[in-house]
Amino acid sequence: LGWQGGSIVSNAVRSEYKLNVNGMETGCLEHNASAEVVRIALQAALDGSGGGLVQVSRIRSETEAPNGFLYFLDFFETGNIATIAPQYSADSSICMHGFATEQAVLAISV
Repeated sequence: LGWQGGSIVSNAVRSEYKLNVNGMETGCLEHNASAEVVRIALQAALDGSGGGLVQVSRIRSETEAPNGFLYFLDFFETGNIATIAPQYSADSSICMHGFATEQAVLAISV
C-alpha cells in the first residue's frame, strides 16, 4: 500500500482515503497516518468481515512513493484476502479532504 505525490512536510496538506478490505470499508485515513492508525482501521474492517489479525509497518521511500509512504500489511488467520482497494477522490465525496489530481493511493500484492 503506498501513497504518492503531494507534500508530507507541510501540515497544510491533508489528503484522506479509505481502504476496502473484502467488502468492509475503513474510516477515512490521512495520507500520512501512522502504522498504528492504519492497523486499527484495518483491524476494525477485519473484525467486521470474519476476523483475523493484521500487522502494519510504514517506511519512507523516495523511489517507490516520492514524497509519500509505503505501508506493509501482514495478515494472520484471515483466510484469503481477496481485495484491498483504496478509495479516494479529488473532492469531498469519499472523505472530507480529497486528493489532488497528481496524488494516488495504490494497493499492490507482493
